[in-house]
Amino acid sequence: ACTMIRGASLMTGASSLESLAAWIAGIGVDFHIHGPQELRVHVERVAQRLSRASAAHKALDEKKG
Repeated sequence: ACTMIRGASLMTGASSLESLAAWIAGIGVDFHIHGPQELRVHVERVAQRLSRASAAHKALDEKKG
């Protein structure tokens, strides 16, 4: 997989695209995925999971507040 991070290219691999998507999401910088297309799908799934988790925690915090 090739990913652009802060103007540099990162070529890497992993045991699964899902684990690679989670790793890329966790490095804390904006990025652009050049390929493969399947990695983009996994990144979107990770993003959706993180968004749901964030929304759930925000709802709990609002109930407490």
